[in-house]
Amino acid sequence: MSNSPSAKEVFKERIGYAHLYEVLRSQGQPTQRLLQELLNMAVEGDHSSFPVRPIRNEQPLLILLAWLPALACRELQVFLSGQLRRLCEASLPSRLTCVKAGMVGCLLGALATEPALPAACSENLLELLRALGSLSIRPGELRQLLRLLRRERGRGPHPYTAPVIRALLGMARVEGPPRALQCFDLTPGMAGIMVPAVQKWPGGAFAFHAWLCLSEEEPEPLVRPKRRQLYSFFTAGGTGFEAFFTAGGVLVVAVCTKKDYMTVALPEFAFNDSAWHCVDIVHVAGRRPFGQNIVSIYADGHLRKTAQLRFPSLHEACRNNICLDLSPGHGLDGRLTGHKVVNWDIKVH
Repeated sequence: MSNSPSAKEVFKERIGYAHLYEVLRSQGQPTQRLLQELLNMAVEGDHSSFPVRPIRNEQPLLILLAWLPALACRELQVFLSGQLRRLCEASLPSRLTCVKAGMVGCLLGALATEPALPAACSENLLELLRALGSLSIRPGELRQLLRLLRRERGRGPHPYTAPVIRALLGMARVEGPPRALQCFDLTPGMAGIMVPAVQKWPGGAFAFHAWLCLSEEEPEPLVRPKRRQLYSFFTAGGTGFEAFFTAGGVLVVAVCTKKDYMTVALPEFAFNDSAWHCVDIVHVAGRRPFGQNIVSIYADGHLRKTAQLRFPSLHEACRNNICLDLSPGHGLDGRLTGHKVVNWDIKVH
């Protein structure tokens, strides 16, 4: 099922991960090797590699989390909880994937089991809960978390009391760099935003403004270069202008004519650091007879580069749909224009 969303869906519908969990449980206590293979299945690779690989299939992680309280070996419980925490909180996309999959509720279910989990194990789960809860936690889940601390009178405080308070404080503080409260998740391979065409461009300049957050992609042997599209204005004839990020997080602004493909890159500033950045790109046409066409690139409110770049033909390009696609995995092998793939030589200015 690796790298095949359709195969995952077929397995989920015809067999189901719940059935897989039942079959695995029926075989008795798992070995560490089996747990590691399920972790590998979640990231579709070596789960112990560095940097941590992003989560590609969250279902095996939910199986492991449900299985964790039933493990008879305390060392395996600590090992598994540590690996789950490492994988799930490693990056923003992984945390978002876990939140969408309902892992917060699964964590609370594991913590509510009796007898209480080992201290190191529960600490790992509560730290993971803090990381996921800082993104999203439902009122019912919050009540369930507080209900964990209830004990009969005379039994003293629950062992989770101090870690739960620290987790709640961490959720309230939202530790880490500033982030957007609402955003478009364009992580899936076919995700994007399509904007209606502009029949008549109102003016002689173009400015693009956006906030974005790009995570660093895991290193893979590439058959062809990949990029993430920031915006794209192209005519049916293949002329227009665009901006995209390379696999290394470098912003490239480009203008395409019938003869040339001209670009301006910003290699001094890497955007794929999983932090939110403000990007502004401004095309200004030169005033005749001696004016120059200028493109200015701003990042986080500061002018990073000004360069000469041919002014794009706005009236023609903006009549087509505007495509924004920040999902990884798109090749620099030409643009599909009608039924023909057009390749251009890149001329850097």
